[in-house]
Amino acid sequence: MSASEIQVESAAGRTRLRLPMRDLGGLRQFGWLAIGGGVFTGLFMLFWISGPLLSGIDLLQQGQWFGWLLVGFAGTGLIGLSASVAMLLFGTAVLRQKTYGLIEIQGDRLLAWECCGLLWKRATNLSFEQVQALEIVPVPSEWLEKVPLLGVGGLADRWCCLRAAGTPGPVLTSLLASAYPGALLEQLAELLKTEAARISARGSRGTWIEAPVRWSQPPAASLGSYPDDQPNALGNAVGAASAWSGGLLGLPTETETPPKPERPASCRVEVVRQPGQPTVFRLPALGFRGQAAGMLVFAFVWNGFIGLMAFFMLASAIGNGNFWEPLPMLLFMIPFVGVGVFLLVYGLNLARRTALIGVDPDFLFCETQGLRKKSWVEIPLVEVQSIEVGASGTSLNDQPLMQLQIKHTTPAGQITRLFTGVPEAELEWIASEIWDEVRQVRGDR
Repeated sequence: MSASEIQVESAAGRTRLRLPMRDLGGLRQFGWLAIGGGVFTGLFMLFWISGPLLSGIDLLQQGQWFGWLLVGFAGTGLIGLSASVAMLLFGTAVLRQKTYGLIEIQGDRLLAWECCGLLWKRATNLSFEQVQALEIVPVPSEWLEKVPLLGVGGLADRWCCLRAAGTPGPVLTSLLASAYPGALLEQLAELLKTEAARISARGSRGTWIEAPVRWSQPPAASLGSYPDDQPNALGNAVGAASAWSGGLLGLPTETETPPKPERPASCRVEVVRQPGQPTVFRLPALGFRGQAAGMLVFAFVWNGFIGLMAFFMLASAIGNGNFWEPLPMLLFMIPFVGVGVFLLVYGLNLARRTALIGVDPDFLFCETQGLRKKSWVEIPLVEVQSIEVGASGTSLNDQPLMQLQIKHTTPAGQITRLFTGVPEAELEWIASEIWDEVRQVRGDR
């Protein structure tokens, strides 16, 4: 891949840069899984729609107005059917390697999309004021945990991502282009700066446009992916990590010290410091607010949907005088009832969970108390590599639930995860405070 493969389309006040199709390697086999999921979901939704639809039509033929309710309820199944179609399109695009990134400059804004065949999803929408520099980073660790196939053929080692450094939040919220060789992303960054300076008067001086492209760490495992005629790629790879010790390397930088996160006004964390005692950070119950409230609302909507479906089926059976007719469908719905119960319990656990983290001369200890379960973890201070904020792997309304992640220096790269669902600004402040305490107790310089 080279810069010549980046297609540039310019219009009045707008420039669009389209990256080449990705070489997915072994990851393309993931497309079969998506296609299989789409087929299964589609067949289930057709079966699901047919029940209330046929019953409703039968009631209408008997002159009962209640049939319209069943027909209308069957129409809600089109939402699930559209999701199955999206899964089929996504799987086909991955299998045919028809995935690519798209970036657009509109005035003083940067917009990025991920494109899979006919499916487009906006990934980023940032103003120039939010960006300090363009930075090339490794594949986020969350992807490796959720998609182990990224390790097939060393894809994660060859791929990098281009992000807007200085944007508040985790790496995933500021990505402009993902899963491409670093050399291509470096050329993309230079094209972005050139085009932005050309079409935007506001962003032409003193911004990311004039700042050099940064590398978060030397791409040691992927040096072979750079063209021989691009020696500057390796030279630029000695940039410092982009965040305080909670960054990708977990190490501080000498060339840049990002501002320390401020304590949010809504933060309820209690810090207990007493002479001769471990410093303790206490997190009270989150309560029915924020992401816990969102999860509970979603759980009630889900359970209400399943409950209404069961109600209409039973009502139809009573109307027809055939009580055994809905039994197979009701049995099929048992796993979905289980999902609803899980969502409800998970939301209640988020709302009622308490936690604390303490730092003593030898250990960093963590205690969490949920609805019923209580857990205790001790981590030797010498094994604490970094404390950062990352995605938990669970999303709500397409927004990832964030959590505190304590990374170990053990060969297995263990990660202790805490405080899932706490507002991100609070997590950033908590991570910064705890890491400062760890460094102070260890005597790090």
